[in-house]
Amino acid sequence: MPAEIGQTPTRLLATVLHNDPEELDPARPVTDFGIDSLLSSESMVRAGEHFDVRLVATELMIGDRTLTHLPQLVRSRLDLAPHRSGDGAV
Repeated sequence: MPAEIGQTPTRLLATVLHNDPEELDPARPVTDFGIDSLLSSESMVRAGEHFDVRLVATELMIGDRTLTHLPQLVRSRLDLAPHRSGDGAV
């Protein structure tokens, strides 16, 4: 499961936004994609159900959270260390 944590939260958010995951810039704040509290809730519920963890919508909306924060949130709930790949991605 740890390998899928990197892409699955972004894919789930893209589904909620009715968008292609490849079109979502991981460096942009999620609020730039037009996400509001309802869409954030739906996205976090889907991710929480998928990974069997509790995620709160406000965690996605705080500050300038980007798509890179989604896998970090899941990993923190699963108590996993950050995944490091050869390209420097976390």
